[in-house]
Amino acid sequence: MTDAPKPAKPAKSARAKLGLVRGFAWLAVFGIGSALGAILGAAGVAGWIIGLVVSALTVLLGFFLRRSLEG
Repeated sequence: MTDAPKPAKPAKSARAKLGLVRGFAWLAVFGIGSALGAILGAAGVAGWIIGLVVSALTVLLGFFLRRSLEG
């Protein structure tokens, strides 16, 4: 009986690149939320609605981001 070979660990540079991509992706999520908040604020929307919409969008984008980066 032979054991299946273990998958090789990613090289350090590949892990560093993945970490960099994850960092930029999370910054993009927060940037999108901030931009939406600024747009809604300039449109005169009530503060509690802005908070609700921006936080919901951030949670939703964060969920999809984590699912796409889990690999």
